[in-house]
Amino acid sequence: MRNKLLTVIILLRVSSALFGTVANAQAPTCYPAYVVSFKPGKTKAGNELPEQSNYEAILGPMEGDAISLGMGGEIVLGFINPVPISSGDDLFIQERDGNNTSFPERVKVSVSIDGVNYIDVSANLPQSGALDIDELVIPQIKYVKLTDVSDPNELKGDVNGYDLDRIIALHGCGTECNDADKPTATLNNPGFQCPDGAAALDVTLTGTGPWSLGYTNGPVLKNVELINANATIPFEMDGNVRLSWVTDQSNNCTRVLNSNDGAFIADSAQAYFHRDLAKTTCDQGAGVWLSVVLKGKFPWSFTYSVTNEDGEKEVTVQANKPEYNGKDKVVHHFKVTEKGEYKLLSANDACMDGEIDAAYSSIKVIGLPTAQFTSASSSCVTPDETAIKVALTGTAPWQLTWAVDETVYTETNIENATFEIPVSQPGRYVLKSVQSLATCQGPILKDSAITVSTLPVATLVESDTLLCDPNAVIELAVQLKGAAPYTFAYTRNGVTVDTVITSEETYAIPAQGLGTYALAWVRNSCGNGSTEGEARIQPTQQGLGSFTYKVLNQTCNTATLELVPDMVQDNFKYRWYAGKELIGDKSIIQYHASSWKAVNISLAITNGLCADSIAQIVEIEALVANRLGRFHWAKDGEILCEGQTVTFTSDSVKADFIYQWKVNNELVNEEADFSYMLSPGEHTVHLMVDNGHCLFSSQQTITIAEASMDQFAEFEYELLDATQCDSRTAIFFTEAVDSTLSYRWFINGEEVSQKATFEHSLPLGQSKVVLEVAQGECSSMGEKLIEVEDNSLLFEGAFDYAYEPVNCNEWSLSATALDLGGQTQHQWWIDGELKGEQNKLNLVLPPGEHTIQLSTELGTCRYEKFEDISLPGAESLVNVPNVLSPQAQHSEDRVIKVYGNCLSADGFHFQVMDRWGKRVYETKSLEAATVQGWDGGNHTAGIYTYSLRARFDNGDAFQKQGTITLLK
Repeated sequence: MRNKLLTVIILLRVSSALFGTVANAQAPTCYPAYVVSFKPGKTKAGNELPEQSNYEAILGPMEGDAISLGMGGEIVLGFINPVPISSGDDLFIQERDGNNTSFPERVKVSVSIDGVNYIDVSANLPQSGALDIDELVIPQIKYVKLTDVSDPNELKGDVNGYDLDRIIALHGCGTECNDADKPTATLNNPGFQCPDGAAALDVTLTGTGPWSLGYTNGPVLKNVELINANATIPFEMDGNVRLSWVTDQSNNCTRVLNSNDGAFIADSAQAYFHRDLAKTTCDQGAGVWLSVVLKGKFPWSFTYSVTNEDGEKEVTVQANKPEYNGKDKVVHHFKVTEKGEYKLLSANDACMDGEIDAAYSSIKVIGLPTAQFTSASSSCVTPDETAIKVALTGTAPWQLTWAVDETVYTETNIENATFEIPVSQPGRYVLKSVQSLATCQGPILKDSAITVSTLPVATLVESDTLLCDPNAVIELAVQLKGAAPYTFAYTRNGVTVDTVITSEETYAIPAQGLGTYALAWVRNSCGNGSTEGEARIQPTQQGLGSFTYKVLNQTCNTATLELVPDMVQDNFKYRWYAGKELIGDKSIIQYHASSWKAVNISLAITNGLCADSIAQIVEIEALVANRLGRFHWAKDGEILCEGQTVTFTSDSVKADFIYQWKVNNELVNEEADFSYMLSPGEHTVHLMVDNGHCLFSSQQTITIAEASMDQFAEFEYELLDATQCDSRTAIFFTEAVDSTLSYRWFINGEEVSQKATFEHSLPLGQSKVVLEVAQGECSSMGEKLIEVEDNSLLFEGAFDYAYEPVNCNEWSLSATALDLGGQTQHQWWIDGELKGEQNKLNLVLPPGEHTIQLSTELGTCRYEKFEDISLPGAESLVNVPNVLSPQAQHSEDRVIKVYGNCLSADGFHFQVMDRWGKRVYETKSLEAATVQGWDGGNHTAGIYTYSLRARFDNGDAFQKQGTITLLK
């Protein structure tokens, strides 16, 4: 149980006035002597903190300076010797701004004796304050870890989090010695050391000795015992060395070595061109400054080569300026005037030959590029010329920018020294700029502008025009491209009509007369161009309307028609035809036609160049009334297996008419109306009516569908509640209940019933149920697959249970199985372990989560039932109320007591603190806490915090915290 106590938050007491009374009385060993680790956070806005390496600001007694942790940052500091923990305040943490409410910065404080296992002693220390650490938890400390926990919402501006000034151990760490009695320690060979140099450093000590010397070697704090005033200390090659403190064992006086020259491992020798330099730089004519970064130990030298059209040569540079001494990284600048590729070949320092960073080992120095047109200042572009050539000098690739009139174009990654600008349109082409390797911009030489004219192209917009009037004049469109003005000629049927001079890009030419129009030629100042396109003017087939007819007189078999065109004009010519026979050439004619005969009448009309013809079928009925010869029909009754009864009725019913009805060319009746059974399928019904003068007839096609019994073969079923483990009873029924129907039910091929509704038992698994329904000669079948699942009846087998506490660590459980009837067998399982085989169970369980399982067998059925229960532990039964009021009506509400069973007086500790961490009530008496309690005293109303540490009778320890609201 001791280990559990080490993980809880230790209660602390804060005293903001303590520092002024005790700080100046502390010995050097009362302050941290070195920084173990520092992980800075960021500012409130998420920015990086400025670099902070002045750790002396927070080591030793100096005050006023500070190190900012940053939001969420962490720092670990170490004492020279372990600091004992005893009664009263043990540590004082000083924040730079004290307790300034304008900057409510907070820090979590953790302590450790071994630097590995830390105990939190304050989860939220507000700015400066003293900490009272529980000596029962940790008897001494050597390391202090501070973690910023400031609330960003409480801070204004882009702040840096908690600002640590210093840490002080308040007792048990020695007294101050006179400065003259304190020893000193000095490195004899500080500064940068070669990476492969000696593994020891010389140190000179003052005082009587022997001495204890503390120093950091990289991240490790080392402590060595030295006898001689001139000694050596190990120097491992994994970090820099700083002296931290020295103690003269003869008088036990210690000096903290906050400011001293250290020994540092120099970087391995290395050289590279400065990473900010461009890979290619442009020489404007005055030379170029290059910068080489050198790492290692002073002095350095390096060798580079320069390669150009004159060949390759090497140059060695000595980098030994006095200001470079004492540095392990310098930037050496030198000027070059030759153009070419510069490459670093080698480098060395005072220790060794170095390496060249291949990624930054070379730089090109190039001259300015130029660009100029190679053509004259003006030109005409012929059809085989599509570009203007530009000559480029300098180093590829180039970037060239030019303009055509007001439009600017840019081409990048040009590799060829001769570049061709495409001629997309006539206009003024001007070179604007040229760059080499996208870094050097050079001049545009003479002849930087060319005026371009292109050969003309003339296009006659193609069209097909149709005319009736041979004297009409229309306009045809000609589109022109190239340099204006243009001259062109156009023709009709190959004969030149006219020559036109224009500067317009679209020109309309007049066209009169039928024929094909085309362009003969086109030219401009550059010469003859090209032509294309043609237009055609042709006579049209003009729509001249239609015609109508009417019956002037009619007999049983003949009729006289009058034919009239829609358009009657004196200048129109008319020709009427019946079929192919010419029947008239006047605008309006009469024609004698036979009744019951369809005639194709057509009219041909001409008007100048235009012509039109109209035709339509003329069919004349005999002079009859009441739709003589026609009939209607209707289906009568339902569709039967043998067919459908249909009733037929003539549209003209007279006693002196003679009727003949034929079905599929078979005479079936001679009445005006009758009924007839038609079999399924398609039938032709023909009626002939004789009125004594004329014979009239009509026919219709009638389709009779086949009868369907499918709707009678549909059925439903319902599975009843399970009463057996190996089967289920189902009710089957059909909604098509008719005395004319017969039923046959089959289950898995076996006939089981001939009723419309019945019950039957189904086995487990799939069963095929078929219903066969018949009516006369018609029948139909319906079927379904029914799945019956295993009837495990998991909902059965229930039980009742109850539990009650036996003592603080045991509970009594009783459970009884419900009676299912019949011969049953039971098995009780607790947390997967068999506990009984009777219908009742009684046993004792410890606190915690448990699962009760009852397995019941009844015949071939098996039932399972599970219940999860949670039995509280003694700790959950311990309660501290969260509200008290001296004015409460009930006495128990006027005090705060500890309620619980099985509590031990041994190790009992109950205390109440105000919001500042000050104790307002404390007792180590179990009786005082459970009987008298805390009545609030004369303290102000508000929220208080309580802490309870106690043990149970069985020795188990526990801790409980919470808040109490005092009402007054």
